[in-house]
Amino acid sequence: MKRDQSVNLCPQCRAETLRFKIMVPTMVTVAWNASKKRLEALAELPGGSQWLASDAASCSQCGWKGTVLDALRGRSCLHRGSRRLYRRRGESQPRTAG
Repeated sequence: MKRDQSVNLCPQCRAETLRFKIMVPTMVTVAWNASKKRLEALAELPGGSQWLASDAASCSQCGWKGTVLDALRGRSCLHRGSRRLYRRRGESQPRTAG
């Protein structure tokens, strides 16, 4: 992934990368396996990723732990009244989560 400019994201050590623990919606095709008496996944199709202010964030370089909001507070990617803290390509305004 190419970045236009580097941004210090970690509030503690100013590292340029962080880890977000997020939920990614996935469409799963399942079928009943009669011999094993259980559902089995046949195929998975992941959806788009998104994160909320309350999702966990961490830095692998210094061990800092907090939330996405803690890491991004004061940055232009945060929008008042919106729980969604990202944009999809081509969007001029973020959609609200929830």
